Amino acid sequence: MPVVAKRLILLALACAFGVALLAGVGTGRYPSVQAACAQTIAVVERTAANAEHAAVYARYYPIFRRLYAQVQDEFRAVAQAQQPVTA
Repeated sequence: MPVVAKRLILLALACAFGVALLAGVGTGRYPSVQAACAQTIAVVERTAANAEHAAVYARYYPIFRRLYAQVQDEFRAVAQAQQPVTA
């Protein structure tokens, strides 16, 4: 997975805003989610990827993917074990 520049979208309460956009699409205010985003979200800052960091990330990411594939069932077991015990 290559490291690319990311866009920072400055918005407080982003989750509520996202739900409001979906409601706007559902009620016909916007014709699509893409249109709703295009009309309401502005990019305020761009951050370029750090080439040195990207090189390190590129070396470690494939290792992470292999490790995660091996332990993801264990993560699910831990999550399940944390559920309240019912009588």
